[in-house]
Amino acid sequence: MSKEEQGKPVDTSQVLNEIGRLNQAPRRASRVPVWPLLLLFMVVLALSAGGGWFVYQQWLAQQSYEQTFTQLREDNQLLRQQLADAQQAMDADFEAQLNRMRDSEAVLQQTLADVDAAEQRDEQRLNRLQQQISRDMQDVSGVVTALQGQVANLQRRDLRWLSAEAAYLMRLAQRKLVMEADVASTLLLLNTIDELLAQQESVLATTARQNVQQDIRALQETRLPNRVAVAEQLIALGDRLQQLSFASSQQDAYVDGVQQQWQQGRTSVDGVQQSWLNAALDLLRTVFVWREVDRSQPAFLQPDQEQLLKQQMMLQLEQARLAVVQADEAMYQQALRQLGNVITRYVDEGNPRAQAMLAELETLNQAQLSAELPDLSVTASLINQLASASAAADSQE
Repeated sequence: MSKEEQGKPVDTSQVLNEIGRLNQAPRRASRVPVWPLLLLFMVVLALSAGGGWFVYQQWLAQQSYEQTFTQLREDNQLLRQQLADAQQAMDADFEAQLNRMRDSEAVLQQTLADVDAAEQRDEQRLNRLQQQISRDMQDVSGVVTALQGQVANLQRRDLRWLSAEAAYLMRLAQRKLVMEADVASTLLLLNTIDELLAQQESVLATTARQNVQQDIRALQETRLPNRVAVAEQLIALGDRLQQLSFASSQQDAYVDGVQQQWQQGRTSVDGVQQSWLNAALDLLRTVFVWREVDRSQPAFLQPDQEQLLKQQMMLQLEQARLAVVQADEAMYQQALRQLGNVITRYVDEGNPRAQAMLAELETLNQAQLSAELPDLSVTASLINQLASASAAADSQE
């Protein structure tokens, strides 16, 4: 059987009629076997069952297709309804937006018209303002030119006054350094001069400022002697000088001691003669002065002369203190030398106080009262030249 015949449905009643007709036909003389018929029947039956099953499957597929088609048609109708509703909504929304845009366009047109009118008014106002600003700028330019001229004149005058002030302060600094040796005040004045010169831009001002800075560094490195400590040592030396005893005072004390011993010897009973003898010998020692050949004895002074000598020594100390204040080393050393000569002449060399005072005088004699100070004359000359140049430039104008 071909595929087309297998695909067609088999009519069972026709098959059965064909089988009955064959059975009623006259039999042949020879006996026909039965098994081919059975085989044919089985084949026909199998084909009928297969065709029925195939038809049933086609029917099921047809039913499924019809159901799917029906569902798709319903879904299509629903989708079309939704699309129609959405289209209507979109049309309504679009119409509303279009109406709003038309209204906005009208408002925008009115706004643009107002803006154009305002722009024209602003442009007219801007033109007037530009004209006014141009006139004002011309006036301001004239005023600025005049002010610049005045400022230039004021600057030239300021430079002249700055140079004059720097020259005055430089003279004052020289006086402080040379006459008073006041390094602190001189440094303060030089720093002020440096600030004044920093405000000027000329070559001469720059050179003068460099010299001022060199002088400042030189003064900062200068170490002055402590004259206050030297003066305090001289004052302490004067206090010890008041307690110093001269040779005549020592002799008077010795005579007083001998006389006191002699008075005690008179009241004593034992050793009367020995006391008289000792007293006589002591009296002779006070009357006659025994001298050794290699030893110089201090000069003998009366009590009133001792007081005058102490006053003279105090005056010499005052002279030494005055020399310390004036930083006069020659007068200072001369006063100390005279004071040492007086102590050596009128005070016993064995006196510990005298030896201590002589040693202290030797120490004080080695003290320095002055130091080498830097010379400010070169800087002063430059600043004077700067002041003269500023004054000459101002007079020419």
